[in-house]
Amino acid sequence: RNRLATVSGNGRRRRPACRGSGGSELGERGSEIEMEPMWKVQRRLKADELCLRHRLLSISEDSHFVELLQRRHPGFPVFANLRNGLWYVSPGTPTCYFKSTDGHASHWSFSVSRLNLHVAHVAAKHGGCIIVDSTRKGKRFPDSLSKTVPIWCSVLNQTTRAMAAASARETSTIGEASDAPSQEMKMVTKEKSKAGGADDAKAGAGADDDDMLWLPLWVPKTEAEQIRKRLPSFVRSLHEVARKADLVALPRDKPLRCVWAAPDRLPWSDQPTPVPGSTLAELAFIPIICASVSRLEAPQAAVRRGWHYVQGAGDDEEGW
Repeated sequence: RNRLATVSGNGRRRRPACRGSGGSELGERGSEIEMEPMWKVQRRLKADELCLRHRLLSISEDSHFVELLQRRHPGFPVFANLRNGLWYVSPGTPTCYFKSTDGHASHWSFSVSRLNLHVAHVAAKHGGCIIVDSTRKGKRFPDSLSKTVPIWCSVLNQTTRAMAAASARETSTIGEASDAPSQEMKMVTKEKSKAGGADDAKAGAGADDDDMLWLPLWVPKTEAEQIRKRLPSFVRSLHEVARKADLVALPRDKPLRCVWAAPDRLPWSDQPTPVPGSTLAELAFIPIICASVSRLEAPQAAVRRGWHYVQGAGDDEEGW
């Protein structure tokens, strides 16, 4: 009976009289209908910002940075880090899988089910590679690029160094046996070898790059030290599961080392030490360019003409 307004004599619509004194009941019901909790309003606004159109436009804008890196490093293969990075590259681009959870604080890990050895093989062949990823958590780099990939590089570097040392010892043993020196000369050789090995161990222990773990500057030193304590167990786990043929194919001449890049931060700008050369041949390492393609912008700066920029728009596609 109160669904429609009645029409007065002059043709204007007027609301029917409310029940009760002063229409308080209808007034309260009307306020309940018109007023919504603030959290509902905020949720609706957030959903409007994260709509499919805004996501796709954001992905298209971010993909230009990948094209820029490819022009700057034309010989570097590109890998899309599943699943987020797959949206920013061309169809058919090779993939890799470095999870951010393996780099979360106090949960650092080296996954034996996601070895990604093909990335190391290709990087060694071409002198480097580019790994594409992004993040939507209000930071510039995801943990997959800032910690998971550097840990992976360190484990592979230590593994290849240990294999090279073992191969050198085997070669030395074969050479000594073929020369058949006297027993006295053998003892002298062993003593010299032990003394030299002790000196090398002392020198290596004092070196900053002994574990070949190079993290970005924004990772705290305390966290870096805790990661270093877990590296020996990570190296053992790789030896337990990987085939020897795959390990032999890893790069030995130069170690793998991460270089971080973002739309507002080109490669080499965040290195702890200056880059020792202007060409790839002069570098003392194989660069793994960790490219985070999304921009870190303030909310007011994210407004474009007719749409809203979404950082890390390719993340969690099943929830679109």
